[in-house]
Amino acid sequence: MAGLCHPERLRRILIIQKQALGDVVLTSPVFTLMRKSLPGASLHFLTNAPFAPLFEHLETVDRVWAYPYGPGSLRGVLSFARRIRRQRYDLVVDYQGTTVPALLTLLSGARWRLGWGTVPRRWAYNLYSRANRLERYVPVQKCLALRTIGIEGYEMQPRVSYSVQDVSRARVFLSQRSGEGSRPIINLSVKSKRQARQWMPDRFARLSDLLTDRLNALVTFNAASGEQAYVEQVARLCRRPPILLPVWPLSTFAAFLSLCRLHISHDNGTKHLAVAVGTPTIAFFGTDPPHYWQVPGNPRHVAVVGEAPCRFCGFRRCGWMACLASIQEEEVFSLARHLLNSEVYGRPLPGSGGRMESG
Repeated sequence: MAGLCHPERLRRILIIQKQALGDVVLTSPVFTLMRKSLPGASLHFLTNAPFAPLFEHLETVDRVWAYPYGPGSLRGVLSFARRIRRQRYDLVVDYQGTTVPALLTLLSGARWRLGWGTVPRRWAYNLYSRANRLERYVPVQKCLALRTIGIEGYEMQPRVSYSVQDVSRARVFLSQRSGEGSRPIINLSVKSKRQARQWMPDRFARLSDLLTDRLNALVTFNAASGEQAYVEQVARLCRRPPILLPVWPLSTFAAFLSLCRLHISHDNGTKHLAVAVGTPTIAFFGTDPPHYWQVPGNPRHVAVVGEAPCRFCGFRRCGWMACLASIQEEEVFSLARHLLNSEVYGRPLPGSGGRMESG
């Protein structure tokens, strides 16, 4: 089957990754690879509406489809599928494999439909890949899936875009609270959607105080919608109150992260967004192995792995939390100080960072 799909005949291509933030950001290297391999093709991206602005000014993406409907809207799926079908795509690649993306893929009218061969909704595709079973960094898995259509190689650096207005909004916010000055800005994500990834709130608070007291850092806490109350509770545990960020549009938040010297969190979408804009990161890993979600071989991005016999269990909930409990705030602080003081921070990462659009 793979031999029947000739890459040089693919003129219009749609990539689908509707959610979640980390998975969406980690799909962007696919466009870098495709742009190099198929320079004449028109590359389109379909993602959920909140994520779409992160890609609207990316030079590797020709069009972004912002999917506006919830998962239970069959009428929305059919309406959107008609719009997709009118584009006459040669190839649709579904990296998600859940019901709505699979239906959109099947109804697209594309001659070639590529998806994971390991998901229950294989009925939507006529080309398959099992690269998601490889023990590789997720962007590498996604790129290697394209071998099915004759595209070789892979890219690892995620990218997003934001505007000058986004940067200005973030700078104004900082100047109105404490001013940027020469203080390093360090952002902490203290809330996890998965209970088993949640580092202890008192340790986040002590880490925040260490960063403020010993490094004179300007510490900020970010929160997604619905997380503000928890984040405020953690902030109240701090002796030196951090700055609480508003719930910005993601493009503004990406611009803010580009102003930070460091981002610290469990493994989450915000961490991947920080990687995409070129900001160094420290990420905690307990239930999930880091080789899937951590940039390999890059000293600007550090994985702190919890020590416990049951680590990498993959659980979403845990009553023991021994792996993350083994991570101490002094250990994380030492890594943060090293990243801020060493040449690792000052050396630019080739090809890294988000694109800032003047418009």
